[in-house]
Amino acid sequence: MKSKVIKVTLLVFIIIVSIAITAFNDDNYFKINKNFEIFGAVFKELSSNYVNDISPDILLQNGIEGMLKNLDPYTVFIESNETDEIEVITTGKYTGFGLSISQIDNMNVITGLQTGFPAQKAGLRIGDKIFKLDTTVVLNLGNDLLKNFTKGTPGALVDFKIIRDGIKDTLDFKIKRDLISLKSVTYSEIINDSIAYVKLERFSNESAQEVKNSLVSLTKHRKISGIILDLRDNPGGLLDAAVRICELFLPQGTLIVSTKGKNGNRNYNYFSQNLPIFPNTPLTVLINEGSASASEIVAGALQDMDRAIVLGNRSFGKGLVQTIVELPYKNELKLTTAKYYTPSGRCIQRLNYEDNDKNKIVEYKKTNNFSTKNGRKVLESKGITPDSIIIEEKISEFSKELVFSNAIFSFANHYSGKLQNIQNNFKVDKAILIDFSNYVSNKKYNYQSSEMKKLSEIKLLAQNRKYTEETLLELDALEVSLNKERKIQLDLNKNEISELLKKEILKRFYSYEDMLKYEVSKDKLILISSEFLLNQQYKKILANQKNKDGSN
Repeated sequence: MKSKVIKVTLLVFIIIVSIAITAFNDDNYFKINKNFEIFGAVFKELSSNYVNDISPDILLQNGIEGMLKNLDPYTVFIESNETDEIEVITTGKYTGFGLSISQIDNMNVITGLQTGFPAQKAGLRIGDKIFKLDTTVVLNLGNDLLKNFTKGTPGALVDFKIIRDGIKDTLDFKIKRDLISLKSVTYSEIINDSIAYVKLERFSNESAQEVKNSLVSLTKHRKISGIILDLRDNPGGLLDAAVRICELFLPQGTLIVSTKGKNGNRNYNYFSQNLPIFPNTPLTVLINEGSASASEIVAGALQDMDRAIVLGNRSFGKGLVQTIVELPYKNELKLTTAKYYTPSGRCIQRLNYEDNDKNKIVEYKKTNNFSTKNGRKVLESKGITPDSIIIEEKISEFSKELVFSNAIFSFANHYSGKLQNIQNNFKVDKAILIDFSNYVSNKKYNYQSSEMKKLSEIKLLAQNRKYTEETLLELDALEVSLNKERKIQLDLNKNEISELLKKEILKRFYSYEDMLKYEVSKDKLILISSEFLLNQQYKKILANQKNKDGSN
């Protein structure tokens, strides 16, 4: 016990001293040493003399969490058994089966499959529940514990027992672990005969090369009129990857992004080092509220240099740079070390974490104007604001609730469970909609709208407080009315519900790439973007010319 306390205390000491190296004056050194001495004394007393046994590891973990809790959410301590997640972000590679798992109704359910990798090739489907891996029941294990069974040596065979809706017995699969490579470019094609479309989902080491290869391949045998780079729902990744992607479109020597740390620390300027492959091809960048970090660096640089039109909705607004710091015993600290700035000088960080109170996080109030290369006005502190805001179609609140409650997902499992394949012209007809309506009303599924949940709470409270029978009957009548309203809402929103059901059912049979192709064909923002590239409005916006009505 004593040796373990000494070991962990030493770890704390090394962490604090590592931070102390960056201190810039004697006062800081004194404060660090003073507080470390206090921290060490408290740690020693608790470990040695507290009435109950305390694990030094847990005590240290709690201490680190206490140090970080009032900082930004991106500064995190990464334990040695979690560092492989950083490797995935950096390289896009990991050892596993090529599947994504989420906890739905407290069960481990497959929610994604990588095309061409073991799980998909073996015949697993989205919606399958993982009951057993080898001899261990994992159905209800938390994600952290489940990882212990999915990691391992490439080439090793693992027995899967799967529960699939509509099939009584479990399904048995033998699946080999493999090295999984996550693609950054998940889909690319020529649309409208002459527009190259590229969907980029992450920023890792190979992202720039993948974008380049996709565009070169698409343009090899035909002349194109423009390029669409789709960064919607791309949460970011490596800053260097963002810089290299910008190099494909911007002149050599162009400033792409700057970073600024405390007291001049971490101040860097990133310039385009190479000649562009596509220096003049008209370009649009698509963003939304899910586009963050490296996505915003790319969108911001191309916007500031008037190299691209940015379309969609305002981006997330993450202007903070993280650095991975190696710690003793293979632990790591992901530490926010700087803010980044677009070429015009704007920082797009939206949320203010400087008040050290995560319960009172607010948006930056100050919004300064900056100018692009051609003098167009752009804003800071609000994410990247598109040159043309195009609101993506929103589904009704009723349909949204069906999605978030997993009613759509669960019904797709129910409907497709016994099917071996699906017709190419599959559509959700009236019979399927009736089946869905019955399904969400069935006690086995027990879907409740938010209104019904609140009514159930009121009824239980009324019964406990012994309300009059008249009041209880009125509440029962209200429940009947709400059930009728649900059927009315199902009918009012049947078109969008039909499309949501169709997409979810197709996911059980289509590859991820085929689903992207299907969604691209119905994406109105992509259609609008291609029209921008094919008319003169594109050049007018970038040149900051006035339209006929006199507006900019």
